[in-house]
This record gives sequence, structure tokens and C-alpha cells, in this order.
Amino acid sequence: MPTSDSLIQLFIDRRNADARYASFDYCYNYFRSMNGDSHRISHGQNKQTSCLHLMSYLASWGMLRASSRLLREKSMRHFVPVVDLIGSGELDDLWTIDCDNYSAENIDALIKAYKRIAKLVADDGQQTLTLVTKIMMGVFACCPAFDTRATDTLRMLYGKKCGNATSCGFRKFNENALSFVGACYEANQNVVDKWANGIKTLDFDTGSDTGFGYSKAKVLDMVLFQANGKAFTL
Repeated sequence: MPTSDSLIQLFIDRRNADARYASFDYCYNYFRSMNGDSHRISHGQNKQTSCLHLMSYLASWGMLRASSRLLREKSMRHFVPVVDLIGSGELDDLWTIDCDNYSAENIDALIKAYKRIAKLVADDGQQTLTLVTKIMMGVFACCPAFDTRATDTLRMLYGKKCGNATSCGFRKFNENALSFVGACYEANQNVVDKWANGIKTLDFDTGSDTGFGYSKAKVLDMVLFQANGKAFTL
């Protein structure tokens, strides 16, 4: 049975400057570099660049499959409202939220941000959940992406504790689901913190490490993604 440590190592082994796993790095580097000066994200030519970064990252992580409405019906300009929201500074607090500080207040902030973004990129069912959480991951790295692999792992770990699946089945971005994400971080804290302290994002120009570290939520996302619904140990 794999360990959480080995799952992270597997992810990192597959990450290089040309691999899709580095698409997160380039997207996060771009947006995070303007934290504290967020209006630049949607100002002038940066608006188009921001849309390009966001759509490229989402495409690399499967959100523009042939069956996707985003691929069949939308251009990158579809993301202008989201970029404008990020550039307004109204979501800046998300850059300070990580899965080691999922207080009631911070969980509420995450849910409110999720709902605001969802209204701007609304789609159907699971697609919206995955799309919006991937946007929140790629821009703010504040929560794991609730894609099929990650939510299958969370259900494997905590499904029997969730009770009513309509309120906490990891098919909704709600307080119960985020509380269990926080619990998953706490259960794997030593491993997640070790990697979060050591992993740096890759630079697009050089392919080498930058000064930006991975968030704890991103490292936890790697564990959940690699586990893919199967059991693992600490």
C-alpha cells in the first residue's frame, strides 16, 4: 500500500518543465506574483494574458475535453468576468487561506468565493464543481480541486462519516466537505508540511525552481489525486 509520502514523490517525479503537471506552477506563478497589486491582473493587456494563463492551465488539467462545453462553445474571453473579479481585489484574502487554517470564517470565505466564481462560469453539476475548484487552486492554491480522483479519495477516507450524501458527499463545495479536507490535512500534516516547505514552483523561462513554494492545499491535492480513490497510509 502506498504512503502519502510516496504519492507526493510520484507526482513530483512526473513533474518537469514541459509536463502538464507544471501547468499549475505557471498559472499560480503568474497570478501569485500580483498578490498585493491585484488590479494589474485585469488591467489593460494583462486581462488577455490572464485569460490565456487560466484557460491554458484548465485545458492542461482536462477541463477542455472534446465533450466539454468550454471547448465546444467558448473562447478564452469567457473568463473575462472571472479575471475581472480576481483583479478587483475582492478575493485577495484567499491567498492567505490554506488547509491548515480552515477556520469557520475562512471556510465561509472559500464558499462565498466559490459561489461568486460559479455564477460567472456556470455549467452543469460535477463539471461546475471541478471547474471552479480548479480555478481556485490554480489562482490561489487555497483548496484542493474537487475533481473525480480527489473526491473519490475523500469519499474512500470519509464517506461513512459524511452521513447524508446530499450535504456532504464531496459532490458539493460546502462546510462539511471542507471540514473533512481540513481533517485530511491534519491526518497527514507532517508529510504535507515537509513537502510544502521544500517544493518550489517551476519557472517558465528557465524550468528551474522559483522562490514560490507550494501551498499545503496543493500538496494535499497531489495526495488525493494520486491516490485516485484507493487506500494509502501515512
